[in-house]
Amino acid sequence: MQFIVAIAALAGSVSALPFLDGEAVSGTPVYQESPAELLKRDLSYKQKAILQHNLHRANHSAGNVTWDSNLANWAKKLAETCVFAHDVTIGNDTAAFQATSGYGQNLAAGVKGDNITMIINDLWYGSEINWFGDMYDQANPDMTDFHEWGHFTQVVWEDSVKIGCSTVQCNRTITNTGDNVQPYLTVCNYSPPGNYMGEFDKNVKEPLGQPSASWDTGLS
Repeated sequence: MQFIVAIAALAGSVSALPFLDGEAVSGTPVYQESPAELLKRDLSYKQKAILQHNLHRANHSAGNVTWDSNLANWAKKLAETCVFAHDVTIGNDTAAFQATSGYGQNLAAGVKGDNITMIINDLWYGSEINWFGDMYDQANPDMTDFHEWGHFTQVVWEDSVKIGCSTVQCNRTITNTGDNVQPYLTVCNYSPPGNYMGEFDKNVKEPLGQPSASWDTGLS
């Protein structure tokens, strides 16, 4: 039997727990495909990650995220260590990092990169949203079960507007997991970071009840 595991990060800490661009232009209108149309297409890893985040963010009245190559590169460096533990200091010696307020992070192990949709939809969103319960209006929710819902809140965190993700196949068992976890490590970084105490009520809105995707919605 194979297992999959995930952890998120709380802003301001580094631990093996959940972490407690565009210009306006005028001219001819541009046709944009609906999410339903996009779901039918053969999308790249990057496109899948962006689309799945934005589907769920829209359901919580949060704006779209865009891809950030620096965040993706730092995610890749962490994934390549094959250690299942947070590290939000990678890149801190660069001008790109120093120009930001840092970044938040979600991790998952045991799922291939071509199924990034399953990680976002099932592990980080679908399996966690109900754990958040009735805490949507609380700036400082009870953190007792943070490990059960911290990925979800980072995914829909309104102020986190940039993401960068990477999935790496390791040539050994991933440290801090187990022999029954397939050797695939996924890291998604978020900027600005989410999961700040005192700011949950402003950044995690109640769901609108819109349909959301699942791992087999045609993307994997």
